[in-house]
Amino acid sequence: MGTVKPVEDQASPFDCGNWAREVMDFLSAKFTKQKRFEALTPVVALASHMLSHLLIASMTLYRLI
Repeated sequence: MGTVKPVEDQASPFDCGNWAREVMDFLSAKFTKQKRFEALTPVVALASHMLSHLLIASMTLYRLI
């Protein structure tokens, strides 16, 4: 069973799309739909939380300009 290399190990910092596809392919091949959902829920929650902070920061910055 292969493992997916971390994003930092990729040759290009802009290769995150390929890394994400590898992660999704790995999850699809090794886990049921329910297990994939359970594995990705914390990642999606964190991404949503971080995006909310970025949006608030950008709106605040926009008001200051």
